Amino acid sequence: MPHAAAKAANVDALVGQTRLAEYRVRSFNYGLDFGYEFGNWGEIRTGVDRESGHEDVRVGTPSLAPPDSFDTRSYFVRFLGRSPGQCQLPAPGQQAVIEWRGEHTDTRYTDPLSATPNSRQSYDRLSLSYVAAGSLGRYTAVFSTAAGTTINAPNGSLLVGEATGPGGERITTPTALRLLFSLGGFANLSGLKANSIAGPHFAIARTLFYKQIGRGGPGYLDVPTYLGVSLEAGNVWDQRGEMSFGSLRHDASVFLGLDTLLGPVYVASGFDDQGQHAFYLFLGRTF
Repeated sequence: MPHAAAKAANVDALVGQTRLAEYRVRSFNYGLDFGYEFGNWGEIRTGVDRESGHEDVRVGTPSLAPPDSFDTRSYFVRFLGRSPGQCQLPAPGQQAVIEWRGEHTDTRYTDPLSATPNSRQSYDRLSLSYVAAGSLGRYTAVFSTAAGTTINAPNGSLLVGEATGPGGERITTPTALRLLFSLGGFANLSGLKANSIAGPHFAIARTLFYKQIGRGGPGYLDVPTYLGVSLEAGNVWDQRGEMSFGSLRHDASVFLGLDTLLGPVYVASGFDDQGQHAFYLFLGRTF
């Protein structure tokens, strides 16, 4: 099936939890994919995508000037399996997804003073995710996990001319977020700002418990309402050999969810084991 989309978004450049700049990223994506469904329990799909775009610093330090443009071509194969009849989660049931994606990215710099040359990077990613949910009366428990690895990342890193902070920390610029896996945000290490850590390898597991405290009614604001908590453990790594249970970050959150006609709305507060915290108000699912 063919698809196309134009996007424009503001993306923060972060070092740790400190914002150094804000980028405006504009892109156009199009592609073609096709698949085969196995009854109501699974699907295999393959396709090609292409995304071209432009970045510029909207607010912040001019020395963090990003690439002028980028062009990414990717190819993927994805398998999805789910409990028969369960098309959406976290309704009771299970779902698992495994995907291989090959990507080729050209990054072009037109600033003649740039010390970083134009670059071309090719890499393969393998990722998987699993989610299971069950309910008892007004109570629901959800367990989900996800992991990904960049198979052929040179020397554990994909970035040419990578931006780093004064302590050598990676700055999560839009370029980093395109080439790397990122974590941070509600239910994705809730104590960290969204997309504030990134690396070529990642893993995360989370458990959510919530209770329906409002059943909804005829009014516009009378929607099903939920109160819950999440417990999360995960991290990103530069090299696959660094992945270990001892290097995981541990986070938690408390949240209020509203099941609206436009999708779930969350108000949440997240914390981690290093004293970081974050607040969220957003629309859509994150797990």
